[in-house]
Amino acid sequence: MNEPWVSRKKLSSKEAYVSPYFKVYEDEIIRPTGKAGKYYWIKTYPAVFIVPVTEKTEIYLVGQYRYPVQEYCLEVVAGGTEGEKPLAAAKRELWEETGLKADRWKLVGKFCPWTGIASEVDHVYIATGLTQTEENKQHEDGIDQVVKVPLRAALKMIERGQIKDGQSIAALTLAALNLKIIK
Repeated sequence: MNEPWVSRKKLSSKEAYVSPYFKVYEDEIIRPTGKAGKYYWIKTYPAVFIVPVTEKTEIYLVGQYRYPVQEYCLEVVAGGTEGEKPLAAAKRELWEETGLKADRWKLVGKFCPWTGIASEVDHVYIATGLTQTEENKQHEDGIDQVVKVPLRAALKMIERGQIKDGQSIAALTLAALNLKIIK
């Protein structure tokens, strides 16, 4: 029987690539089989995902063209923490992407989107008590659409493949579970 990764040893680690958003590491390790090998992984800042919810349980989604997948995507408000505390980053991202400010914030969960290759931990917040400031940085972020839809409709959009971003799907699921929309 193979020993688990936790009992394995990291022999060395070096930065193989550095960008403003992440670092790629090349580690020399002992695999669960007992053999030496290399493991490549990505170190990232935590990210935040915000589901702004109105009194009528409507939510705001943002739309933008995503270069890596060459598709237009509807997503929840999100972004990197860039060294900030997650709640501060969530407040900044909500305002930058939608112009909204919220009176109440609730952390409804955390998830790790790519456990096999990255250290990223994503924080999901529900934001309520919304006020539109009419100021934002949407165009700087490439956002060309902000839409308001009932949360139940957003869940149907996931079923129909209209919302494809996995992190948005996870965030909407956590929000819907917290708001008792799904069980």
